[in-house]
Amino acid sequence: MVKTNELLAQQLQAAEAEGQPVQVWFRLKPEGTQTVPSPERTDALARQIVDRAKSRSGKKVDSLNVQRQLGTFTVLADPVLVKEIMNQPEIDTVGATRVPGLELIRPVRSTPVKLPIQQRKKRSRK
Repeated sequence: MVKTNELLAQQLQAAEAEGQPVQVWFRLKPEGTQTVPSPERTDALARQIVDRAKSRSGKKVDSLNVQRQLGTFTVLADPVLVKEIMNQPEIDTVGATRVPGLELIRPVRSTPVKLPIQQRKKRSRK
């Protein structure tokens, strides 16, 4: 199992206690001299890993998003399934997608924008 950071461990624990899905990103291990697997290999590997984890855990995936060019994929699923994916040998790194401080910043005060109305010039007929 890949090493998890404190934030991801807390989110997995909370989601498991609440019976809610959790969203996590995974980076695949590099192959050979490549930094990341090829886009086609990334797509195929991500789907194989998720299918393998689904059959072992008996849980379903709510969402799977493969970032082919980056060698990563994101899963929204039951924490049991996420932990099973984390145990797969092809996984290099894992992280939480919900990071405190990066959520939507609410405006302090909001006022509608008023744009000046431009009058159209009348076209002269020739």
